Amino acid sequence: MSTHSGYGFSWADLERKGNKLDNTVRFTVVINLGLDAQWQGEKCGLSVGLETRNLGLIYDDTLNGPNQTFRVKSRVYTLGVPVTFMFGKMSEKTYFFAGGEIEYTFDYKEKVFVDGDKEYKSKGYYDENVTKWLPSLHAGIQIKSGTYLKFQYYMDDFFSDKYQFQYQKQNGPTQPYAPFNKSQLYYLELGHRLFLDAPAAPSPKSPQSRAKLRMQMAKL
Repeated sequence: MSTHSGYGFSWADLERKGNKLDNTVRFTVVINLGLDAQWQGEKCGLSVGLETRNLGLIYDDTLNGPNQTFRVKSRVYTLGVPVTFMFGKMSEKTYFFAGGEIEYTFDYKEKVFVDGDKEYKSKGYYDENVTKWLPSLHAGIQIKSGTYLKFQYYMDDFFSDKYQFQYQKQNGPTQPYAPFNKSQLYYLELGHRLFLDAPAAPSPKSPQSRAKLRMQMAKL
């Protein structure tokens, strides 16, 4: 068994009406946690886990022409089940890994900033703006200390087909914007893994045990 947590960096490939939108890398610490059950051989292994992640994006667009801009910060929490294959020096906890994950999204939150000022935010546990189930592929490397680096590629769009951003100025009309043609996420995590299993005692027939026994007999 092992538990892990890390720093998350996410960005997206965003497209609306054939036009790509600028977005910036989103950084988050809370909440990126996981627990894994692992089966390890000498050079390979398998793990199945349960993870929660703070996932989202930040993008910029124009409003009422190019002279007025707005920034939207969108995020969800996810609960995922990753399956991962590991290859390397398993006894030293140094290995490459690759696998897939399915995540359920909940607690969507959106903040809108117009010309740098926050105009409004919305939040909903069962919001239809975001795709409910997000499949992904991941790969990475872990070193002996437990530090790991993982890249994750999301196969479906972050926003659902029902998403339609609507901005309403105070005492003004609602202005709808067309949904995204593409909103594909990429995620990078730098974290640390803590192994909860105590190291197994060496077998009486192992070279280590025999060497220890010879040293004890030599002292007699």
